[in-house]
Amino acid sequence: MSVLGSVTLGTGSDGLLELVATTSANGSGASVWRARQTSSGDQWAVGWQSLGQPGRGDPNWVSVVQEQPSGCLEAFVIDGKDEAVWHSWQTDPGEGWSDWDLLGNPGGNHVICPVAVTQLPDNRVLAVVPADGSVWHVSSPEPGPSAFWPAWTSLGPSGGAAVLAASATTLADSRAEVFAVRKVPAGPVATAFGDYGTLWHRWQQTADSTQWSGWESLGMPNGTPVSAPTVAENHDGRLELFAQASDGLVWHRALRTANDPTSWSPWAPLHPTGPQRGAQDFGVARDADGKLVMIGTGQGSYLLRHTAQTTAGASTWTPWSPLATVPGHSIPEEIWLSHPAVGFNQAGLMETFVIARDTGQLYYLQATASGQLTLGPQAFPQP
Repeated sequence: MSVLGSVTLGTGSDGLLELVATTSANGSGASVWRARQTSSGDQWAVGWQSLGQPGRGDPNWVSVVQEQPSGCLEAFVIDGKDEAVWHSWQTDPGEGWSDWDLLGNPGGNHVICPVAVTQLPDNRVLAVVPADGSVWHVSSPEPGPSAFWPAWTSLGPSGGAAVLAASATTLADSRAEVFAVRKVPAGPVATAFGDYGTLWHRWQQTADSTQWSGWESLGMPNGTPVSAPTVAENHDGRLELFAQASDGLVWHRALRTANDPTSWSPWAPLHPTGPQRGAQDFGVARDADGKLVMIGTGQGSYLLRHTAQTTAGASTWTPWSPLATVPGHSIPEEIWLSHPAVGFNQAGLMETFVIARDTGQLYYLQATASGQLTLGPQAFPQP
């Protein structure tokens, strides 16, 4: 049985969800895999399709973006042996995939984190990674999936210190914005992708411009270092930023004005009270009502929990609530569930996938009705 390393969800041009996963070289076959929903929109087809082995065959940290206007999905992975970036894409919406194409090592350096991807206004894709302590970016040469991308370009280290993790997104006016975690000396060890640090960002001066702002600090919530940030979009186009901090809380802040990357609200925690302070790993998606929903895992637990905006775009969130307990075995002082992949199917119902780290088994939870968040968890067939 293959040992799953990472999973992510993408939405095809027909509105059906696609699951893309990596299997470890420590299992029976390192590869990238794809599973797809059936036309019903809530059932999954039997069996996985192998997308092959990029590079030397140790794929890590899969990321997916939907290309416009074709609707084809494109996947990006890091080869754990060469620590280089590879990508593959659907040759037709919902159908076969290309061979893996090498995007290389930025500046000849090893990539240390997942590839962050976002769609540009001219339908090209922007990819962002940290390497050699700096943030690097590259854009596809033309709209739609293609090989032969140009060389990587450095955006430099954020605030003059080594970059540990990066994220990318697009503002409501189509300008790209990049976020980076800057290393702080002697910081505590993070649960994902390196050390905790301070958060910085920079953005394009105009849409599709080669001119960027300088790095500006988003600081640390309550003076507490954060790990890799997650960015989501509110129903009105305003970005919302989430980060897990070394105090055990998930903190967030949102743009007050959708087109102004300097208009961030102050940091605020997601319900810090109670025995469950936050989430070690989490996934965020927007439901059919426009509310952002977060599914999180806790340290030393097989329990998934959830919280959501009280109304679409609200700054207030519901308290953390138990969602489901995933079967598993105790591993003292370990994080037992990996980063959840969260999406909404054609019917607007939530679907969540999560990996039990001790066994590599994939589990999924499907909502049966709006407001009824889970049916399960159920073991999903392994590749």
